[in-house]
Amino acid sequence: MNRLLLAKLAKLRNVSVERTTTLRQRVNTTEPDRAWIAQALEELDVAQEELRVTEEELRIQSAELSAVYGALDRDRRRYRELFDGAPEPSLVTDAAGVVHEANRLACQLLGLEPRFLMGKPLDVFVWPDDKPRARALLRDIGRTSEVLTFNLRLKPRGAAEARAVSIKVRRTRGDDERALAIHWILREL
Repeated sequence: MNRLLLAKLAKLRNVSVERTTTLRQRVNTTEPDRAWIAQALEELDVAQEELRVTEEELRIQSAELSAVYGALDRDRRRYRELFDGAPEPSLVTDAAGVVHEANRLACQLLGLEPRFLMGKPLDVFVWPDDKPRARALLRDIGRTSEVLTFNLRLKPRGAAEARAVSIKVRRTRGDDERALAIHWILREL
């Protein structure tokens, strides 16, 4: 809709410029007659009124978009608060297991700050003996929309010992409906 209004504004501006240019040329080259000047002024008045109406429509759309963006921002903050405040470590990865979101407890469990955890494959935290099983489970997750539960051993950054965790995962569609997002809830055993 904004594109249509912008196109309308551009057209009105072009008409106004053309008529003004024609008016100036005629004034500079000949003695304009009163009827022609009246007609040109009337056309300019109409163009100005159309510009005013279009400007008001854009102002209304801008206010509506601001309201929508405000609501989206509130929803995003609310989601973030719920996700970060979840009582269990929670992650969101893509289909390859690359971390895109992690709450505070997941970061603590894996021993990394959020900025260092984002973009890392979850596989780097799986205990070496459990990696083949973890990869097979990741493939299985992509084939079902059911919640899967399994146990793995994780090796948090800087830890010498493995931590046994129970994991619940569920896949969902991401923002563009084609991308796969996997939600992970981890519970230490």
